[in-house]
Amino acid sequence: MKQAKVRTVVATVFAAAACLAVSARPGAATKDTPIDRFVAMAPDSSDPGSASRIDIFIERWSSEQEQDNLREMLTRQGPGGLLLGLQNLPLRTGTVLTPGVGGGRGPRVFDRRPRNLWFARRIDTKEGRRLIIATDRELAFGEPELKWSKDFQFTLLDIRFGLDGKGIGKVASASDVAYNKHTKTFEVANFASHPSSLVDVRQEAFGRLPTARLTAIRR
Repeated sequence: MKQAKVRTVVATVFAAAACLAVSARPGAATKDTPIDRFVAMAPDSSDPGSASRIDIFIERWSSEQEQDNLREMLTRQGPGGLLLGLQNLPLRTGTVLTPGVGGGRGPRVFDRRPRNLWFARRIDTKEGRRLIIATDRELAFGEPELKWSKDFQFTLLDIRFGLDGKGIGKVASASDVAYNKHTKTFEVANFASHPSSLVDVRQEAFGRLPTARLTAIRR
């Protein structure tokens, strides 16, 4: 009985310490419980007909002040200012789980990879809902990393939903980001001319959350 009590106490202390360590890491959100979840499929350009699942977890929406600050940095300093602004944000807005990078060696190249999101806004328009998310990392969605230029140190994902609730997402580097005065947020410039990076995007109810999602709280 005493051994069981000791094990219980040790387990409790360990759990508390683990929680403290996670919450103390830089870039952690104010609360780790997602408020929205979206799933999508990322077509594999090297293997036509195949696609990988993408999970997007939103923990908070960016404030108007954060958006205004980023817009000002984009106006004053160009794409580099936008990247710097994202890197200076203290709290993440969520996490995206991307597929592993193909073309590598070893079993771990196919593991799903968590990436922090530092900007997230939702907009309702007459055409349907839009979801704008951004990170200071490249989101290759399974593409070989060697194809990505230095310009992709920043990634903005512009997802547009139809009235049926399904959407497509397109990726832009910092130089392809525009600010739309009508929607009052960022977007992929010349959206129609960009290839689709995500298809069949939809909001999904919360189920069992992947444990890997919690491993991306460091920059």
